[in-house]
Amino acid sequence: TGDLLGTFRIGRLTIADEQGIWLVAENLLMDWKPLALRKRALRVDALEADLIHVLRRPDLVPSDKPKKEGGSMPLRAGDIEKLRIGEFRSDEGVLPRALSLEIDGAGRVGLDGGTTQLSVLPLDGKGDRLFADLKWSDDFRLLGNLQLEGPAGGLFASLARLEENQSISATINADGELLDWRADADVLIDAENVFALKASAEGQTINFDAIVHPGLHPLTASVAETLGDTLDINGKLMREGKTPVLDVTANADGLELTPL
Repeated sequence: TGDLLGTFRIGRLTIADEQGIWLVAENLLMDWKPLALRKRALRVDALEADLIHVLRRPDLVPSDKPKKEGGSMPLRAGDIEKLRIGEFRSDEGVLPRALSLEIDGAGRVGLDGGTTQLSVLPLDGKGDRLFADLKWSDDFRLLGNLQLEGPAGGLFASLARLEENQSISATINADGELLDWRADADVLIDAENVFALKASAEGQTINFDAIVHPGLHPLTASVAETLGDTLDINGKLMREGKTPVLDVTANADGLELTPL
């Protein structure tokens, strides 16, 4: 009911493939401003659902129609004032473990940077968790905090392409002003640090130092056989006019990369 070019609600939506229904959504609400697309922007006041239930993995058939070239209108900006999913549920088999999550958020992105506030909480008291309150500039300077906990077989561990028995956690802490700030980030797999970053900015220059352990991730474990267990990356990101300039050095047992 409602106006598809404004505010509308769908009581129940099902998506099916040749095997039957694989997704059910209930009480969907969309409140948006389609005229903003003329300015290559997506403006959404509210995107809500009481329930999104993924029953199984879909059996998607690739289209045999040739892709059309041209005619695209890439977006330059977008914002969602309210995102709410009362329950995102997926049955066991979609991912290694069943999920029941509550999701709330808001965000904005544009050529000058963006902001995001996002909360993901398990409804059964255990499972994936995410708290994010971040602001960033167009040259990737972050302000705010992020905390992520992804148990083995859950949503975040699966998105990270981990093995079924591997868990993931991550933190980001950044404070100061956009022209004078400091930040650190850590990503852990099974409580072992796979990525650590420290960065700071003074004026238009960002200094950073990152340590990566590629052998801890299943997709990069083979790289560690060549590079070694530790990859150290440091450098500067400088702005010259409107163009960012990257000056980076990388060192490992099997690699040495220095700027020209």
